[in-house]
Amino acid sequence: MAVNFLDGIAVAGTSTFSSTITFSSTTNLDGTNFMPNYIYHTGDGDTYFGFSAANTFKVNAGGATRLTVNATNVTLNTPVSNSATGSSPLFLDGSNNINKATQTFGSNAFNSTTIPTNNNQLTNGEGYTTNTGTVTSANGSNNRVATFSSATALNGESDLTFDGSTLETSGTIEAGTFIVNATNGPEIDIEGAAGFNMRHLSANQPMFFLTAAGTGEIKFGTNNVNSRVIITSTGALKSTVSLAVGAITPSTTVGRIDASNDVVAFSTSDIRLKDNIKSIDKALDKVNSIQGIEFDWIEKEEIHGNSGHDIGVIAQEIEKILPDVVTTRDNGYKAVKYEKIVPLLIEAIKDLSKQVDGLKRLI
Repeated sequence: MAVNFLDGIAVAGTSTFSSTITFSSTTNLDGTNFMPNYIYHTGDGDTYFGFSAANTFKVNAGGATRLTVNATNVTLNTPVSNSATGSSPLFLDGSNNINKATQTFGSNAFNSTTIPTNNNQLTNGEGYTTNTGTVTSANGSNNRVATFSSATALNGESDLTFDGSTLETSGTIEAGTFIVNATNGPEIDIEGAAGFNMRHLSANQPMFFLTAAGTGEIKFGTNNVNSRVIITSTGALKSTVSLAVGAITPSTTVGRIDASNDVVAFSTSDIRLKDNIKSIDKALDKVNSIQGIEFDWIEKEEIHGNSGHDIGVIAQEIEKILPDVVTTRDNGYKAVKYEKIVPLLIEAIKDLSKQVDGLKRLI
């Protein structure tokens, strides 16, 4: 039987409700009242509280159990079941332990003044360290890294600081392996007015600068330019500026090589590496069409590093008779491989010798 209580009804003494009771407005229930199941919010069938069984009280909201109280536990439930932790991630058991999934915080977890030394001491419900005593600190300051100066004393290091992103020290960093991890290109910056030296402190030991397998290069730079000297992935050495060997001032002309002593080299010339061999034709006529000149250099250091008086040939004249020994550089100016003119001179001298021999026979 359903009973509707209207506004202003008061029920006193001991009452037992064994059916559906609807309270339309304010109703005062005094004394002891027995209810077999739940009390629902009017018009909201999935929000209620009451008794699901003997010794069990539940609170539901939004179609899910939020709180369960029984004779042994008080359980706080999540609105959605979690496959990793279950639907009851946090509850208080009969031994006054707070449980989270399969983890248990012992009764000492919230009233002990000692510090646990490992995870087992947090989860076994009892154990904590029995160490006693006080740890003191000195020289504390913002961002200073603390180190133990004794078994019970910490010291804030003035020359070792960390602000959450930058670790700074004016001392020495020692490490068996030093690894820098970064996704956007790691940097090690050296600050200060003094020079930076990298050296191996043990005698007769090599130092290695290596890249991983692949196409990585090692680059050295100055003046915020990171590619003055490059070691390519194949081991080739490349300079993007000039090269000076010996106690001389390097040229500012890009690509120029200067040496303070002899440059000794041999050019490959083995007959076994040559095909279509023939003598230079009309060598004497070709020599007669070029000039050996002396001249003064027009100084253009961005093009060449020469200055003063010099002797040589004119590239445009050589190009007409021996195009293989002339090149046009990226800057548009021509250059000559002077040593390649020697074979032409050899054949020209031979032609001239034949003419001399012929004249001798006429005398």
